[in-house]
Amino acid sequence: MSLTGDQANTFTGDVIVEGRMNTLHLNKSDGVTSILGNIFVRKLASVNIVSSDQIADSSTVTLSERAILSFSAEPKAIREKIHALVVKEGTSRLSFYHSEGIRDNFKKTLILDDLLISDDGFLQISGWEAGRDHLLVRKDSEHLADAFKKITIDGWAKNQVYLKDYDKEYWSIEAAPEPSTYGAILGAVGLGLVIYRKHRHRMRSACGEKLGGAASPFKGSVALRGLRSRR
Repeated sequence: MSLTGDQANTFTGDVIVEGRMNTLHLNKSDGVTSILGNIFVRKLASVNIVSSDQIADSSTVTLSERAILSFSAEPKAIREKIHALVVKEGTSRLSFYHSEGIRDNFKKTLILDDLLISDDGFLQISGWEAGRDHLLVRKDSEHLADAFKKITIDGWAKNQVYLKDYDKEYWSIEAAPEPSTYGAILGAVGLGLVIYRKHRHRMRSACGEKLGGAASPFKGSVALRGLRSRR
């Protein structure tokens, strides 16, 4: 099901999306509200944000039983701000989809006043790329400290997920290599440079020996003048 058009939705009640293969696409014009109330996504269902500012800032989105909240793979920047994201009853997913097979720099940003993950809930983040995608949570979030312990980002170890100071109001949930990983990377680069320099030195020495051991047909400027005179 898709919500489209350039007129805001006037329904203020809760919206429930439930069941495998059931997806609600929020695709009204940028800035035109598709959902005014709270959203409950359950049992493998998904909500796909296609345009910016589709959900009211006061709304809470609740994911449970392997539900999915995703950004569309459309090649454009998408921004969404809601009051809270709640995750419970199993692992649910937040997906920063991008065009498959195409590297793009279109930012996908989700801004939250609060992030709450229950004792039996976990949040898996997929499609996220550092510097491009952002999950921002207010610094005065009541539940972020506990929720942060139950977040993973695909492609990164749990201990590589951290809170980055985004601005005065928000934390950004991100991932980066551990200091030891940086050290390993820098060490590998340094070793490569040493090997390269040694190789160049050996090549230069070998060339010098060959030139030094062979009689040159020309001797400095005299040889050059002689060569020119033959033309």
